[in-house]
Amino acid sequence: MMRLAAVLMAVLTSFPTSVAATETTGLTERGPLRFVLDKPLEVGGETRVRLHNVGDESYVYNSYYQACYMTFRVRGGRRFLIPEGTHCDLVDRRELAPGETVTLFRWDLDECVEDNWGCTKAKDLPRGRYVMKGRFRPADGGEAVQAIRAFRIRRSS
Repeated sequence: MMRLAAVLMAVLTSFPTSVAATETTGLTERGPLRFVLDKPLEVGGETRVRLHNVGDESYVYNSYYQACYMTFRVRGGRRFLIPEGTHCDLVDRRELAPGETVTLFRWDLDECVEDNWGCTKAKDLPRGRYVMKGRFRPADGGEAVQAIRAFRIRRSS
């Protein structure tokens, strides 16, 4: 019986991890683009949201207001805006080559609670689990790919 359990466990762990499972561990979805955040993530802190291309083709991102094309959610719950994503009138497309990492924006780990042609009032996100998603098109055209990152904000020390 123990041998059968060991074989079953080996088979189950040899399959690729699902997006839901990677969100649980705070890792990124499998795919050519990965979000990278500075650590630690603490209430009242800040981070750089960076994008790393681990694929073999170039992708396009907007160097102004990149968060406009991203979604943010409390894990398993409501969607919210972040101050960097509320005002989206400038577009400057840039290419992210294979192996490159770029800083998309700096984020104060807050959410916009009043938006009037840009965020006029924000508040710190409480400790908890969150998910960010973004869609990016290949530089030579084609289907957009999705980058997903689950993360946890901890109480400040």
